[in-house]
Amino acid sequence: MLHFWFQTLVGATAVYCWLVAGVFLAFSDFVMKSLGAIPAAQGITAMQSINILVFRSVFMVGLFAICASSIFLIGYTYFTAAPDTGLIVAAGLLYIVTVMIVSVVGNIPLKESLNKALISVL
Repeated sequence: MLHFWFQTLVGATAVYCWLVAGVFLAFSDFVMKSLGAIPAAQGITAMQSINILVFRSVFMVGLFAICASSIFLIGYTYFTAAPDTGLIVAAGLLYIVTVMIVSVVGNIPLKESLNKALISVL
C-alpha cells in the first residue's frame, strides 16, 4: 500500500511540475514581452497586480506543495533506498534549487524593487 502512495506522489509531483513549467514558459515568453511593449508606468502597475494576485492563486499552493513533496520524496527515497533513488533525489534538488532558491534570492528582491519603481516613474 505504501508503494502505491509513493508512486502516486511521484506522479502527481511530476505532473504539477510540468504545469508550473508551463506557467513559467508562458510568463517569460509572452507576458513579459507584453508588459515590455506598453508604457513603463502601465507595465509596472500591471506587474504589481500580477504579483499581488499570484499569491492568492492555486499556483502558489502548488509551488510550495511541490517543494514539500520534493523534500519528502528526497528523504523517503534516500532513507529507504527506493527504486530510482538517484533520479528522484536529483529531480527534487533540481526543483528546490531552480524554483525555490532562485525565487527567494532573485525574484522576490526584484518584486520588492518593482514596488519602489512605480514611485520613481510617477
